[in-house]
Amino acid sequence: MKKKQLLALSAAAAAVLLTVFSEDAAKASLQATERCINMIVPSLFAFMAISELICRCSLHEVISKPFDRLAGFLFGMPKGLFSVFLISNTAGYPVGINMLKEMVRSRRLSKPSAEAAAVYCYAGGPAYAVGVIGAGVYGCKRVGAIIFLSVLLTNLIFATIINKVTDISAAETDHDVSFDAYSLSESVTSAGSSVLKMCAVIIFFSALSSALRIDALIELLREKAVLTHSWSVLIRSIIEISNITGLHSSAYGAVPFAAAAVGFGGICVQLQLLAVLDGAFSLKLFYKLLPLRLLLNYGICRLMCRFFLADNLPAMASGDEIIVEIDNFVPSICLIMMIFILVFKKNWLFLK
Repeated sequence: MKKKQLLALSAAAAAVLLTVFSEDAAKASLQATERCINMIVPSLFAFMAISELICRCSLHEVISKPFDRLAGFLFGMPKGLFSVFLISNTAGYPVGINMLKEMVRSRRLSKPSAEAAAVYCYAGGPAYAVGVIGAGVYGCKRVGAIIFLSVLLTNLIFATIINKVTDISAAETDHDVSFDAYSLSESVTSAGSSVLKMCAVIIFFSALSSALRIDALIELLREKAVLTHSWSVLIRSIIEISNITGLHSSAYGAVPFAAAAVGFGGICVQLQLLAVLDGAFSLKLFYKLLPLRLLLNYGICRLMCRFFLADNLPAMASGDEIIVEIDNFVPSICLIMMIFILVFKKNWLFLK
């Protein structure tokens, strides 16, 4: 009862704050919408649709099969789990946890095994790292590739250690691989729905953060010269990861910190994980090892930057915040309209 009362009071307080600071919340929502339209939708939609199609048609098991034996030898990974690792590290944050949940519910994976696998089946994926941060923020896909590889290598290291010290196993599946127009249509529709939900959560968290005066506090610290521009952006990214697009294109010194932020995913993504998990298994081990994962993300990325970005490492930049430098507004609006039609009106008959 106390928990329900606390939630009710929190919701009421949030509603009051959103009303009192409605102007700031509206401005934050607008900025979040610009990030979504100019960067999140163009960079993630197509990749999410392809990932959904691969999972729906069971192609991931075919793709991973040639590497099952090698993965088992190098990383101690069971055959039935390598395909999940492969998809979770390429398709985005909630995908791996969702696949583990489905394996637990279908009794192909025990709860302890799922809890252990969750530690390394979690990543932002190359679409976000390369497309959004690398190309969109820095104008250099190599930066995004370094961030993605640092997260991937961290997951591989943890996979090797965890699989060696725990008794983890998974049942192999033998799904028929099939592909048809219906699968393609459903994959596109599902990806569109997922992107819209993601954007909605991003906008909500941005408005709520502004209403809670978190943004105002960060700006005050910037004005008092306590924080640089890059540090203020990185702190915002801890709350909601898409804020990382506010980094300046010259802030190469922030790249290792950006890798750690991507490895975390932000509080917003963590809440999405809990919603996707729906109590199927515990994430206690995931959170216990999370600080070590982030330190390793940072260390690997910093080492890679010294080798591959040695001539582009100025101190962390400061200055006015720039959300995006590219304009995908019109095509993104068209894409969003198409998604709405597919998701909510897909049974309409357009042509006879």
